[in-house]
Amino acid sequence: MFDRMIMNQIKVSLYFIITIPITLFSKLVPKNKKIWVFGSWSGKTFADNSKYLFLYTNKMHPEIKAIWLTKNENVLDTLRKSGCHAYKTNSLMGFIYSMVAGCIITSNGFEDINRYSIGSAKKFNLWHGSPIKRIGLDAESSDTSKKSNIKILFKKLKKSGLYFLEQEHNSYDAYCASSNASKKNLMSAFNIKKVSITGYPRNDALFSTDWLPEKSGYLKAIKKKVHYKYVLTYLPTFRDYNSNIDLLSDYGFEEEKIQDELERLNAILIIKYHHGHKNVNAKKSRKSNQRIYVLSDSDISDVYPILKETDILLTDLSSILFDYLLLDRPIIFTPFDLKDYIKKDRKLYYDYGSISPGPKAKNWDDTFDMVHKILEKDTWSVQREKINNRFNRYKDNRNSERVYKMISDILNIK
Repeated sequence: MFDRMIMNQIKVSLYFIITIPITLFSKLVPKNKKIWVFGSWSGKTFADNSKYLFLYTNKMHPEIKAIWLTKNENVLDTLRKSGCHAYKTNSLMGFIYSMVAGCIITSNGFEDINRYSIGSAKKFNLWHGSPIKRIGLDAESSDTSKKSNIKILFKKLKKSGLYFLEQEHNSYDAYCASSNASKKNLMSAFNIKKVSITGYPRNDALFSTDWLPEKSGYLKAIKKKVHYKYVLTYLPTFRDYNSNIDLLSDYGFEEEKIQDELERLNAILIIKYHHGHKNVNAKKSRKSNQRIYVLSDSDISDVYPILKETDILLTDLSSILFDYLLLDRPIIFTPFDLKDYIKKDRKLYYDYGSISPGPKAKNWDDTFDMVHKILEKDTWSVQREKINNRFNRYKDNRNSERVYKMISDILNIK
């Protein structure tokens, strides 16, 4: 099977050939530095750092015309109803605004927006977290099995793809990071130098702000159906090495048993798979019951409003753990397949034990034993503070403000 990056590079290359005239023309179009185009996650969702800078800019800086590009009809409809400027990525207006915009803002890469019509605009990548897993140029596969000729060919294609990846990431005028540690990894992964430590805009959602709602609408709806005291949220990372892995059933998740545990705890469990999880549709087939809610991107694409109200985070190798540390609340680590992941998927930037300030579970029985214990007595606060200081320079609600200032300074907006 093709590596996802190879497939993406093939698609990008073919589309690039088709759109060469548009790309060349866009370089000649005058740019307006007060028109900013935003996008995230290949245009599929309204989420992540781009989302929060977009909302901040709309609310706090109306002198900037903020445009959101999307391939998702629901996102388009929702944003337009809220009074925001939003267009389909490959629509006529999507192309026009991309051509005249003086500023392009992404959370992943140019696939978030209309990459072929952004010409000579200033470009900013807000990224999507402090990486634990090796990424980009650092992400050498952990697969040590004997390689066939076809695997060797794919490896050569991947190296070619990494070259183009490096060129794309070097075309950004600045990246954002939350700490020296994440800055160092981004510089290594993409061979870049222009990384500013501003904090991530999405983390503003974890604090009270003047420009964001105070409560999660999704949790408000649940509260109308069931009374609960605690919110447990399970947010695992994706796996490339095993597309059939079931992170619930494969590790002893029995719904009736978990339901009983949640009732005893007076808690609910929110389960949200990473949208990059290959087999996420199969996992969504489980029906949510009174205290277990399995969410897809169509239910809620952005977990940060829920994260703010989460009492205990359950996660494995997701960088969301560093964000959650800002709240100084318990984390139970669920790296059920850690050895297989490191052996067959990707290596890590850190020793896992050194960056995971909380108990480590081997399965779901373990996990709920730890939930009971940590609710009785949380002994991990000192360790959390240590890791928080290492990965979050800023611990306030002003990340979006700092990113906005960085961008406006580069654009020379007075």
